[in-house]
Amino acid sequence: MEEDSKTHRSPVTAMVWSAAGDRLMTADENGKLSIWKTDRLLRPIHVVSFEEQPGCRIRIITLGGTEPMAEGGMPANIVYYGVNVEGRSVLKWANDQG
Repeated sequence: MEEDSKTHRSPVTAMVWSAAGDRLMTADENGKLSIWKTDRLLRPIHVVSFEEQPGCRIRIITLGGTEPMAEGGMPANIVYYGVNVEGRSVLKWANDQG
């Protein structure tokens, strides 16, 4: 698929699909992490983005497990990622619920 995405405005540095193929995580040179879900035709739909400080680069992403949501809501998919911050690596996490 090729698309002019408004989500990433700089080169993508990392991309990973969930094992089930229902989530896609992408990161770019400007420290933006985006989480996508797929529709019934397996097309990615943007869900949420997280932005790091300017100059931070995300180089690695991995999908973790899920965490239950309160009141019977949908479970959140956990994403772990590595960020280069001032010459050191920092491991962070996010989820697809924002």
